[in-house]
Amino acid sequence: MSEIIMSDDKNTFIEEKCCIKHESKNYCFGGSYLCVRTDTGKMVGIMYASDKESVVTSWDGTIKIPAIYGKEYRNNFGALCQSVWFRYQDHYFYGRWLGKERSQIVRCKEITEKSYFGYELSKRKYKGMI
Repeated sequence: MSEIIMSDDKNTFIEEKCCIKHESKNYCFGGSYLCVRTDTGKMVGIMYASDKESVVTSWDGTIKIPAIYGKEYRNNFGALCQSVWFRYQDHYFYGRWLGKERSQIVRCKEITEKSYFGYELSKRKYKGMI
């Protein structure tokens, strides 16, 4: 299926060899990753959404991280989108699930703990709106 390569400090990972075989044809994908940008020092990545389970996952689902899914909205091009917040290895992330009708890809970036818990507080305060 795939191979997940973890870093020494276990904060970052890269998923490689993401291939499936269907009707004697191989289909390969880019996988998922969380790594540190050299210019900003913050983590960025690509994960996969699973809102029915309230998690984000690696491509093959071996890594499952509990997530908070925000309200659905449409962007300027009419694509259905949703915001996602999650915590991995003491790092807090915000991600956008773009094109929800045809994709499970969540592009995410590291945020401050204060931003993450600010969302948690507003979620409780405006329970019916979010």
